[in-house]
Amino acid sequence: MMQSCGLWLLLLVGATVPSAFADAPDKVDMDIIEQFLESGDGKAALDVPAGAVLAMPVDAASGTSGGTAMVDASASSSTTAARRRRRRSESRRRRRSSRRRSPSRRRSSSRRRKSSSPPRRRTSSPRRRKSGSPSRPSPTPPPAGPPKDPEYSCTKSGKFDGDVKKFIGNNKFCGCGYNPGSGCSFICAGPGGGNCQGTTSCDEGVQSFDNKGVTGTWVLNIKKDGGPYRAFAYMLGMEKASGSKLSFSFKTKDHNTVYTKIFFWGDGNNILGIKPDGTFCFMPSGDAPLSQITCKGTAPMKDDTWYRVEMAFSGSNGVALVIDGKSIGSGTVQGFNNAPQLGCYHWSGNGGANLARPYQLHFRDMCLGTSKLTNR
Repeated sequence: MMQSCGLWLLLLVGATVPSAFADAPDKVDMDIIEQFLESGDGKAALDVPAGAVLAMPVDAASGTSGGTAMVDASASSSTTAARRRRRRSESRRRRRSSRRRSPSRRRSSSRRRKSSSPPRRRTSSPRRRKSGSPSRPSPTPPPAGPPKDPEYSCTKSGKFDGDVKKFIGNNKFCGCGYNPGSGCSFICAGPGGGNCQGTTSCDEGVQSFDNKGVTGTWVLNIKKDGGPYRAFAYMLGMEKASGSKLSFSFKTKDHNTVYTKIFFWGDGNNILGIKPDGTFCFMPSGDAPLSQITCKGTAPMKDDTWYRVEMAFSGSNGVALVIDGKSIGSGTVQGFNNAPQLGCYHWSGNGGANLARPYQLHFRDMCLGTSKLTNR
């Protein structure tokens, strides 16, 4: 705009004019001239010698018609103020024009101003692990099933006491007969039938005990054939077992060719047996021969492995079997009038398979009531 007018205003600063500006006034730096006009003091703003002639184009609208105008430097202040006003006006027009060209930005900014939602909090992101640094090991999940050597406490609901630690190192267990003394919850039975014949069973090592578990382990060391062979015990204090629960930990060691009944409630009321192929048999149909025995429910069994056996007794002479927390089945017996029997009852030699080698039955932490695993 300034160059199109073609008008020049000469401002006199001193008496003499340097020849460089006099000969070629159009070479004067326009930025220096504008700086001079805005300062209001040409001598202070422009570090030039006195007498220098400064030239710049002037807007035709200002009224200047040509020639050379001689003015004092202080007289340029009004011109400078006018220039500032024009520049501000032009700057405002450019801003309004840019807003009209970008309406979406204006609307989005207004939405941001009108929004009353609170600012989002910046959530801290987890620190990234430096490459090469060792990672933390994952927590080891708890093992499934009971531990290798389980221990169960007992909250009793009847007179039966499954603690057998009192029989360790003596033959008192074999002395628990039909008229048991104080502290006997068992009647020792076998090997021929009825109660134990004196202390023979204990003296021969058929009955043995250890202090493992909470209430000890009863171990039956089966070494003989029989048709049948018996080595078990009547469980006293369970005559009125309806509505209660019996539980015990159980495992075999070297159980082989024979079928063995381990829990029954008198003759004909078979509840649990074990087959030589490694199978729990719930409510077996008979005692022998093995080929004719059927089961109402089965569960796999590994040798030298502990299982928790639970039997719940109902008022309708019902029995429900659970092994390691898994339901195996339910059925009924003739009644709960007499004491149940726990231990070994097998046929071998006469009417059954021959006993290939001795085996063991382990019963631990026997409980009439509520049992709880204590060594998870």
